[in-house]
Amino acid sequence: MLNHNSINIWVIPISQIFISDNMVDHPTGDIMNSEDPDSIHLTAETYYHGNGVEQSYAKAAELFRKAADMGHARSQFSMGHMYEFGYGVEQSYVQAAKWYRKAAERNDPVAQRCLGVLYEHGYGLKMSCVRAAKWYRRSAIQGDPISQRYLADMYECGKGVTQSYKRAAKWYSLSSEQGDTTAQRCLGVLYEYGNGVEQSYEMAAELYRLSAEQEDMYAQWNLGDLYECGNGVEQSYVTAMELYRASAEQGNPVAQHSLGDMYYEGKGVERSFETAAEWYLKAAEQGFLDSQYRLGHMYQRGEGVERSEEESRRWFDMWQS
Repeated sequence: MLNHNSINIWVIPISQIFISDNMVDHPTGDIMNSEDPDSIHLTAETYYHGNGVEQSYAKAAELFRKAADMGHARSQFSMGHMYEFGYGVEQSYVQAAKWYRKAAERNDPVAQRCLGVLYEHGYGLKMSCVRAAKWYRRSAIQGDPISQRYLADMYECGKGVTQSYKRAAKWYSLSSEQGDTTAQRCLGVLYEYGNGVEQSYEMAAELYRLSAEQEDMYAQWNLGDLYECGNGVEQSYVTAMELYRASAEQGNPVAQHSLGDMYYEGKGVERSFETAAEWYLKAAEQGFLDSQYRLGHMYQRGEGVERSEEESRRWFDMWQS
């Protein structure tokens, strides 16, 4: 499965994409003789989800294909999905791209987005950020919040389009207004640093909070950092600690390091080299360089850990490698 922006799985679960989970009273044999693509598609969904029938990706794929061959855009998208993940068919990015394109050309916004992702990452197609941006734009214009975020990312990084923070902010804003947590965080970053928008710690804090409240671990760290520094919010080490911990417990190495710093320095919590070392270790094991460096010094000095030149050298070597 592909990832985008390192934090969000780019494919919406199929249960949220398909137009209905309604039961359809059609035996497979009868529906295969039907000339109504909507009915065929709905029956395929029941087999995909196992609603009132024995769950079967193979039967779902057979029915989706029949409706897709009749020009049914949603079934064409569904066939792309089945091929991408190997549900009921042999996995094939080439076939996924073929079916996504058929649906995309019929203006299906999710298929347009999925085709864009295949182009961006070069799965089943020759990699092309220009073509990826084209399909993201067609989907984003139709209001797909994930495509809006993907297009914003293209503008922010200058991938397939001329780099523009201002346009990135526009598309992040449209996506965040629909509740996309990653877009809210990314727009917050633009406000924090004044990229494409007027710099505002207050706006950054508001956007980070929206995302953090939906458990986005990176937004939790971002908001914690504002509280630690008192930027856009009333300074509070205690609140910073709470946010760093929430993020760290989800596995964010940056937050794990920050939490280690708070314990090491005694900010918002009783100072504890032992607890600091525990959090630095979690981050260091994920390859976070600052934590590897800090552990090297702690083993060298015996702070919170048993003094060990061997362990000190090991962590310094990892930091330098």
